[in-house]
Amino acid sequence: MDRPDCHLRLEFDNFRGPAEALTRALLRVDLGARIRSDAATGTIDMEGRFWKEEAIAAVRSLGCRLIRVEERALSPRVKAPEWD
Repeated sequence: MDRPDCHLRLEFDNFRGPAEALTRALLRVDLGARIRSDAATGTIDMEGRFWKEEAIAAVRSLGCRLIRVEERALSPRVKAPEWD
């Protein structure tokens, strides 16, 4: 079964410093995902093709505690230019 398009905002209780390990874990869920972290708010936005449950499991496998998982609207698709 194909993975669905998904956009999540993950909010953490114990978000610390550079999120390299967390980013690597999320990229294992979807190598092509767009991931933006914000240490000031303790959130990560992840958008790509993945199952929500897989992203949550990847975060929890690192011992991170989630406060909230918010499903968000997908970013608008940019249409590729048509070449004449």
